[in-house]
Amino acid sequence: MNHKESSSKFKAIIFDFGDVICFWDQTIVSDQRAESLGLPKESIRDLFISYYQQGGIGKYHSIVDFYDRGLPTTAVPRDMANKLFAEMEQSARIDPQMITLISSLKHWYKIGLLSNFPKGLEEYLIDRFHIHHLFDSVVSSYNIQIRKPSLDAFHYSAKDLGVATQQCVFIDDVEKNVLAAQETGMKGLVFSGREELQKQLSVVLGRHIE
Repeated sequence: MNHKESSSKFKAIIFDFGDVICFWDQTIVSDQRAESLGLPKESIRDLFISYYQQGGIGKYHSIVDFYDRGLPTTAVPRDMANKLFAEMEQSARIDPQMITLISSLKHWYKIGLLSNFPKGLEEYLIDRFHIHHLFDSVVSSYNIQIRKPSLDAFHYSAKDLGVATQQCVFIDDVEKNVLAAQETGMKGLVFSGREELQKQLSVVLGRHIE
């Protein structure tokens, strides 16, 4: 799509994926869920965090691969972990109002996605939610083997969009990622909800964002 001339210095908006556009049922990794399965508190959460951190840089290709090659120290049995991970993936839901917002922004700006994500982000975007067309660039930590808040991840995303970091607005729910983005020259916004984001973007971009 041809992007209209922006009224500001910004040419691209880069979004995080998890807990900004897509949301999962967090009760699956809760202490209560662990205890109901006869597991120690935080055991499921700690396992998933470990997998996302290492799988998110391409070291492992699935939760089963993580068990088979990574040999994690955990009280969660392999088959149970695989079942819980499938349940977590099945619980994923896209916020339709965020999709509307991104579609609106796409009239004026390039849209990027920069996510710390293990293998499978493209399947979410293309096959499951059919929103891949909204993004001019999709950068997954699994593919580039670099996780936020590494500054290299933000430089990679901007380069893939064909813009300077100073021309990007970056949106993430994790403050340390936003602060890192700002170190590269991006304008960073901490996501706390769609309505607040619209207000912030209206100020930063100098146009009314609906």
